[in-house]
Amino acid sequence: FELARDFEAAYRAGLKAALIPQGLEATGFGRFLGAAFAAVRLPTPTLPAPPGPGGAGSKQVASAEAHLLAAKRAVEQEPLPDLGTAVEALEKLEKGTPAAAEVRDWLGDATARVQSDQTALALKARLLLD
Repeated sequence: FELARDFEAAYRAGLKAALIPQGLEATGFGRFLGAAFAAVRLPTPTLPAPPGPGGAGSKQVASAEAHLLAAKRAVEQEPLPDLGTAVEALEKLEKGTPAAAEVRDWLGDATARVQSDQTALALKARLLLD
């Protein structure tokens, strides 16, 4: 599956984004730190949240990592990827977070594929019943 192959890039980008330290989401240095933490799997430091919306706390980071990992496991399932479970996991990412933004395109493609597969199954079932 092309979607399964493409997931690795979305997973890595989402993980890097999830690991950007709180308060540094909009900075190049923050993105650098997210990539570094993802590469060596260090826990991210918690910095004070900026005023207003934004800023990921450590619970949000842990949640994002858990959802990304659940999606990765579903995509890597043998013999066939479980795109439905991967979509469900990624839909649990908090909207507006860097991690959700990084996986948005893949999630849209996977959602469309799941919906088309469900439609095809429904049509097949209807043809068999008629």
